[in-house]
Amino acid sequence: MTPTEKPAETPAEISIEASENSSTATPINSPPSRWQKITRWLRGGFWAGLGYMLSPLSWWNDIFFNLPIAYAFGYGVSWLNGDWFLPGTVVGYWLSNVIGIVMMQVGITDVAWGDRPRNLKRDILWGVVGSTVYSVVIVLLARWEVLPLPDFLPVV
Repeated sequence: MTPTEKPAETPAEISIEASENSSTATPINSPPSRWQKITRWLRGGFWAGLGYMLSPLSWWNDIFFNLPIAYAFGYGVSWLNGDWFLPGTVVGYWLSNVIGIVMMQVGITDVAWGDRPRNLKRDILWGVVGSTVYSVVIVLLARWEVLPLPDFLPVV
């Protein structure tokens, strides 16, 4: 074959070329369709709502969501060592708050920012920092007996 001759095309190259020339091909940078927007909104709303149920942003969610999760986590950890129940409960509470905040951030970002690139590391970092501050405040309030604890949880 001489340098000016074009090599024979393979069937895969022919099908790629045909699909690129097709009028139904969607450009990569085209705006999302209405269905894609609705799907993104529903998906983001689901994650934001579920994250809100776990996050520390409402007073009522602790009794229904976070404390049972934290108690179960502490109970599971206490199987390894009986003295780890309270620290395990605190860690479980903290983790449920972190997961809730990160889920809210992912959901809201999905709805508000659409297809823009996200920084998941930054979102997780803010979730960890926010939940840690919140959890430390709750532990201190329990320690100073500002917040009453249930009878089955010892004073910190």
